[in-house]
Amino acid sequence: MSKYNSSNIKIGDKVYFEREGINNYNLYWTVLGFLDNMIEIEIDEMEYNDKIYIDFSDITQTS
Repeated sequence: MSKYNSSNIKIGDKVYFEREGINNYNLYWTVLGFLDNMIEIEIDEMEYNDKIYIDFSDITQTS
């Protein structure tokens, strides 16, 4: 079970994640929203621009 969920992660927070097959660019991503048990995140810095959905269990750190 993940230590992170929608009660301790808010829109606008920064998260770092690890998920096989998805590059996190070794940067924190911004939380955009939630859908069921998924979290929508975005990266838009250092020439990287991407939006994806991940599971709360993929989050390893918040900033």
